[in-house]
Amino acid sequence: MLRIKPFGILVVGLLLSLATSSTAQQETGSANARPASRGLRWLEAQGAARYIFVENRGSRVRMDDLQYKLHLKGQLRLDRRARTYLQFRVETGSSFQPSWNFSGWGRNDSQQSLSVKDLFLSQKLGSRWELQAGGIEFDQGSGSEATWADVDGFQVGYRVGFAPQRPGWPDRVQVTVSRIGEFQHPSVFARLPGMRHPNSVQVLLEKKLVEGLQVSGEYDRIEQADFARFAIRWKPARWLDRVVVEAIARTSQNPSLGYSVQFARTVKRAGPCTLTLTYSHMERGVFDGRRGRLLLNGDQPNLGQRLLLQAARPLAGGFTLTGFVSRQLDNTISVPRHDRWRAQLVVSYRFTPWLNARVPKPKSNRNGR
Repeated sequence: MLRIKPFGILVVGLLLSLATSSTAQQETGSANARPASRGLRWLEAQGAARYIFVENRGSRVRMDDLQYKLHLKGQLRLDRRARTYLQFRVETGSSFQPSWNFSGWGRNDSQQSLSVKDLFLSQKLGSRWELQAGGIEFDQGSGSEATWADVDGFQVGYRVGFAPQRPGWPDRVQVTVSRIGEFQHPSVFARLPGMRHPNSVQVLLEKKLVEGLQVSGEYDRIEQADFARFAIRWKPARWLDRVVVEAIARTSQNPSLGYSVQFARTVKRAGPCTLTLTYSHMERGVFDGRRGRLLLNGDQPNLGQRLLLQAARPLAGGFTLTGFVSRQLDNTISVPRHDRWRAQLVVSYRFTPWLNARVPKPKSNRNGR
């Protein structure tokens, strides 16, 4: 098992940043000088309510409920250029996959769960390097949660990112060493001790080939299982807004495969409405481990063969209305659920600009800088 002292990578990065501070200033130049940006900055702030209906095989209804969600993501920038910052995510939900709480209206009892799921320190070194340590986010590359970790998921560990900025090279190279697991412990403070005993490695490369076409490839290892993953994200010129093709292969310990194809188009009649159609096929054993699942992919695609249709329409005043329905096409039992039908109607409100407008601005010095 990999062993790394807590925050060791970040400490090294901070020392390097002091040694390379003059070089970083030369790279940015006086032309890129910006007003003071030290302080709190909200990246995402959203509240939502949804009605969800889930029917298992055998016509057993598992969910027929009204749920609610709060999602807050912010950065505490520790210097003017935002090169050193502390990022956090506060969110509802009591486990790895769903970020929703039950309201008590429906089949399930009410639930009150709000946790700090992500909390990490980041240090940029010049214009090419970035180091992170703590409760860091998953990176799906050019793909999605269909073949990798759920977007609501969490991990703790260390990350080194590098942007070569050379023709023919990847746009970014990223290495992540982390601990994945403890799916029922959303609080990052309960999981931080796991940084001493990481159990996964991800090496990710991403490249923009031409305008509107981006690809990524990666090697992943979780405990003793090896994975290779590839994704293409394409924006056609006219008839589609987005095409995402992705695949994952487990190459050791019961080899298995998974893939997903997604098409999205915005229809502008009577107001913009984005339609997204996804077909995913994830073999049951792709994330199986000796003591349970190694990783949980998105709860909407989950495992097996699934067809998903989503429609999202922005409303006035920062509101969005989203409808979703999915159908399982095979007899694969998705652990821990085996949902045949899944449907939901979501009303969400984004209040990020409202929060940022109320953040106190940093005071300028005597020189007005």
